[in-house]
Amino acid sequence: MVYQFIISYKVNKIQQKVATPEKIGKSFSKYVIVIVLLLLVAAVFVVLTTSAGNFLRPEKPVLTQPADASKEVYITKFPYTISGSTTIQTRLIITVDGAEVAARDQGQEIFWTYTIDKALEPGKHTVTITAINYAGIKSEPIELTVVVPQPPQITEPHANQTVPKAELRVTGTAEVGSQVNLFRDGEFVTTVQADATGTFTFEHPMITLGTHTISVESVKTLGNFGNTSQSIEFIVVQ
Repeated sequence: MVYQFIISYKVNKIQQKVATPEKIGKSFSKYVIVIVLLLLVAAVFVVLTTSAGNFLRPEKPVLTQPADASKEVYITKFPYTISGSTTIQTRLIITVDGAEVAARDQGQEIFWTYTIDKALEPGKHTVTITAINYAGIKSEPIELTVVVPQPPQITEPHANQTVPKAELRVTGTAEVGSQVNLFRDGEFVTTVQADATGTFTFEHPMITLGTHTISVESVKTLGNFGNTSQSIEFIVVQ
């Protein structure tokens, strides 16, 4: 009798330890509930942090000079100044072609200016202006594309060349299709156009004997002026 009781007791213990489908189902349900709750907490955290970040994000800086950041800006003379406004209590970061060139704390000041002192190489360049607040959150940046045109070049006459009075021919190269203003001794003479090969030519009327200078300036469309070439000094003889 005692022996049967002991056996029955042990069988019951073993049955309690054996995982039945009902027990498995209950355990699985508990795990699913825990996982769902964790996912909900994570989702709420993401929403709250994203909302807080958007709430704290500084406004995108405003560009006033030049007025339209969506258009390419031709820069032909340096230094060149850009300006605008931004949110107070931010730090303004300015980059040129991805390299930081200026950083300033705005404090209570909303207006800002930056001067590009050093002449940029001919070609396209990207200037960005970004505001960062005290929490380290960045605003959406302004992106401004600036273009430094290739300066026209005078190929004839050469520097210090002696030119017969009746044979002054000015030739050079410029951007294809661009107009070129020609100056003699600092005074405007005429406008010519570079052809499909980027070459321009001008037959200059006879001028006085002696030393003179020639320089040219390219003119882009919509009245944007290009760079001016170096002055070429030449000598007119009889």
